[in-house]
Amino acid sequence: MKKFLGLIVALTLLHCTTKEQADLLVVNATIYTVDSNFSTAEALAVKDGKIVGVGSQTDIESQFEALDVLDAEGHTVTPGFIDAHCHFLGLGFNQQAVDLVGTKSFEEVVKRVTDFQNTNNRAFIVGRGWD
Repeated sequence: MKKFLGLIVALTLLHCTTKEQADLLVVNATIYTVDSNFSTAEALAVKDGKIVGVGSQTDIESQFEALDVLDAEGHTVTPGFIDAHCHFLGLGFNQQAVDLVGTKSFEEVVKRVTDFQNTNNRAFIVGRGWD
């Protein structure tokens, strides 16, 4: 009887969990949180279509459990972008180019290109926006 009672207690304790139930865990990822520090995380938890936890893989797996676990294999996860028309790849390329918008003279163009090169040290320089 004591063994049976011990078994019941053990099974009850196994069912008692402090983990929150999530619908999906995304692990092994590079997640851009876009907080004020532009920090990254390794994992996130989703419940009812909303992100309910973001952090290290160890922290998320100890706080949440889910039937669906997606191994992102180190890939990047970005926040949702809601835009009627977006050229996301072009934006990335433009961030790596010299911004010449608003320049009024050849000398100003040369100064911006020089300043850009001094900051970025590129083998090949691309600029845009000079009218």
